[in-house]
Amino acid sequence: MIIVNARFLTQKVTGVQRFAIEISKILHKLNDQIVFVTPFNIVDQNLANDLGAIVIGKNKGTIWDQVDLRYYLILKHNPLLINFCNTGMIFYNKQIVTIHDMSYKVNPKWFSKFFYIWYNFLIPHIAKRSLKILTVSHSSKKDIIKYLEIKSVKISVIYNSSYLNTNNNFEKIIKDKYLLSVSSFD
Repeated sequence: MIIVNARFLTQKVTGVQRFAIEISKILHKLNDQIVFVTPFNIVDQNLANDLGAIVIGKNKGTIWDQVDLRYYLILKHNPLLINFCNTGMIFYNKQIVTIHDMSYKVNPKWFSKFFYIWYNFLIPHIAKRSLKILTVSHSSKKDIIKYLEIKSVKISVIYNSSYLNTNNNFEKIIKDKYLLSVSSFD
């Protein structure tokens, strides 16, 4: 059994959530045995229905991650957990965590003091306990290695800007020279 932390279904869609949504759609098509779990405060019910998301627990946000999701995983005999949105369970070893970047370390002034303190605690803990770390660029991978002292072999880069063609090969579509950056102001 594989569980996906689908708390992204409860959040405003920015780049991190878009990444999680698009990967989740493909995973759901490839393997309908993957279970998507989410708190109750879903933003896009149609998407949750498409993924077959299961609402669990009574909490939301970080408390849901650490309490309700933990309890659910124990009931399911501690399956593999996949987290796509810079979060994960502090005391759970059987997980894959996506860390999109280390911006809270590189540019701490962009974030509230609370966010900075929380991420300084959370990210190192989940990174060290995870089986694998996913990230979206080699630049982010270098930052993860630098700031978290994680070995390179534990980190895999999964690019945002690729598509699956009819031969099931990932390739980038580039017709002319261009640079496209889709991101938040930060």
